[in-house]
Amino acid sequence: GDEEAGGASSLGPAVPPADVSRASTASQLLHAWCSARSDGVEMPDVVRVDVMSPHRAPLGGNELRRFLAGEEEGRRARAAEEERRAMLREIELARGRLRLGDDGGGGGGDGGTAGTRAGGGPS
Repeated sequence: GDEEAGGASSLGPAVPPADVSRASTASQLLHAWCSARSDGVEMPDVVRVDVMSPHRAPLGGNELRRFLAGEEEGRRARAAEEERRAMLREIELARGRLRLGDDGGGGGGDGGTAGTRAGGGPS
């Protein structure tokens, strides 16, 4: 009942970094199992272990400046890449328009002749 209520009830108090065990969580559990085994008793369902938990603190000072500079550089690079892609799209559209204009003008005669040859040759 109480153990299933939530993960917060199973967390113990914060331990100062100097008091955290040097052994990993797995080795602390193994030690508890070995101790119970050597005493000839069953291992308890709940075993207290300690583990280092990283503490996330807000950035400040030089770290914050470096982070913001990196973010700004990334934003500029993305904007430049988007601008380059937009320019390439415009170039492709302009090329397409020029080809359409050429086909309707002097180039259309050649295209018509080629079409006539292809259609009229086998007949």
